[in-house]
Amino acid sequence: MNLSPSSEMDPGALSRLLTTLALGRIVEHHARIGSTNDRAMERARGGAPHGTLVTAEEQLQGRGRHGREWHSAAGQGVWASVIVHTSRPPQEQSQIPLVAGLALAEALGLDFGVQGVTLKWPNDLELGGRKLAGFLCERTSGPQGDFIIVGSGINTGVGAVPPGLRERAVSLEEAGCAVPRESLLAAYLARFEGRLVEWERDGFGGARAAYLACSDLPGREVRLLLADGPVQGRVVTVDEAGALVIQSEGGTRAYFAGEVERVR
Repeated sequence: MNLSPSSEMDPGALSRLLTTLALGRIVEHHARIGSTNDRAMERARGGAPHGTLVTAEEQLQGRGRHGREWHSAAGQGVWASVIVHTSRPPQEQSQIPLVAGLALAEALGLDFGVQGVTLKWPNDLELGGRKLAGFLCERTSGPQGDFIIVGSGINTGVGAVPPGLRERAVSLEEAGCAVPRESLLAAYLARFEGRLVEWERDGFGGARAAYLACSDLPGREVRLLLADGPVQGRVVTVDEAGALVIQSEGGTRAYFAGEVERVR
């Protein structure tokens, strides 16, 4: 589905498109910022409530997992962070990026007809085997309680992907899917809010079947990069705790963190 992308994010248009109760109802938009996650953490520590959203046209210090740089060119993506309050126990909060990823995959597929989006455990979305979006979740506390900052980087414009990364990353525009950023962000927040309500009630088990339906990892041979060395084996599933279950020479084991490389 092809739609005309907006040249500059319009917070007013975003507000008019929102169907959420909380997510995005308070929005702080920046033309340029170091990191939307860092600013959202400041807002949470200062008392900002659940659902507060920080967006930017450009990030100068955008980052992904393990502190890796995330290229965040002006006007070329959805660079946003939302403050999420949860009552689920801390050991389950690593499931949030899985829930957020599923929400975005559903928004792209169901609301905009983007075909071929897959979830790569634990934090990424891919299109045609190349990275389209990623999530960075960080914990902080403030007067309103404990929060998870859910940062999203979604490549929408061709300029989101530097020339040196085009074999590994892709944008919606490059794939022929020009989606207005306000519409995409509003659809993602709506799907995410619904999935968060389900997750608060049922844990990851409520979303697990839908998550697996969007993942191409089960049955694949992968190498999981861990702090103490890689593990290679066949992916069995993602279990109800959100862990990646791998069968290797050492047996079958569930992993809650790590970076996946496909072997075949």
